[in-house]
Amino acid sequence: MHHSALIPSSASRLPPIHLNRPTRSQDYNISLSFQLGISSNTFTLYLSCRSTSLSICWASVTENIAIEAQNLNYSFPTRQGKFVPILKDCSLRIPSGQLWMLLGPNGCGKSTLLKILAGLLNPTNGTVLVKRPKSFVFQNPDHQQVVMPTVEADVAFGLGKFNLTCDEVRSRVSKALDAVGMFNYMQRPVQTLSGGQKQRVAIAGALAEACKVLLLDELTTFLDESDQVGVIKAVKNSLQNSGEVTALWVTHRLEELEYADGAIYMEDGRVVTHGDAASILDFIKAKQSSYSDQINS
Repeated sequence: MHHSALIPSSASRLPPIHLNRPTRSQDYNISLSFQLGISSNTFTLYLSCRSTSLSICWASVTENIAIEAQNLNYSFPTRQGKFVPILKDCSLRIPSGQLWMLLGPNGCGKSTLLKILAGLLNPTNGTVLVKRPKSFVFQNPDHQQVVMPTVEADVAFGLGKFNLTCDEVRSRVSKALDAVGMFNYMQRPVQTLSGGQKQRVAIAGALAEACKVLLLDELTTFLDESDQVGVIKAVKNSLQNSGEVTALWVTHRLEELEYADGAIYMEDGRVVTHGDAASILDFIKAKQSSYSDQINS
């Protein structure tokens, strides 16, 4: 991992956009808060209003960056009309074709950040860019699956929105199930699978739809050790086989970092640090050791 591919959380504003700049923005989902959108066949641009000023920002995304967030904030309104800050000025950048993990204490904002990247929540302000198509895989696999008679039919269900022949559907399903190690379960009823196998089928559904980004919310939380390893290896294998798919995996298990290319560590709604997985693991262990020393002193 080259640290030059990363941006600090205090990154400066992006330079103004040049409308004649050649882009491949059709591959990206670009959104800024308080959106006033204008679109064309070649780009989608949103104007960002903050206070009384109006600014146009160019998001410098290249082919080898799959996920980028700049100065992202999210606040939750209470019944009393007040706003509770959940995310605070978060910035991150994840290269294409890599598996990154998002870690931090409970309640630090990991799942909220993932949902914003997935488009399930809108940020209060900030810039979000995620390569498309993208797919959000839920923590509980039973929230993902459609009730279909077999694994094959379940993975094929999402392909109905594409104009594909029967042979093309079968080919996509077979390749996707093979990538996650579930090819031999093609005719098995979904309800007979273990939790880890259901997660792998959910991932296969995203791969069959040719998703470029997988956003994975604590997939191994309810799984036994065997299923945990199986799901992680399935994701890693999928990325290696495609060379184009990127995955961001929310987890609280430090042992899963050995499979990651990079990682992001959060605390109290902020991105504290991000970089290669080994460096983040050392950082977390140092914090744990320091905390333990304070308790015992």
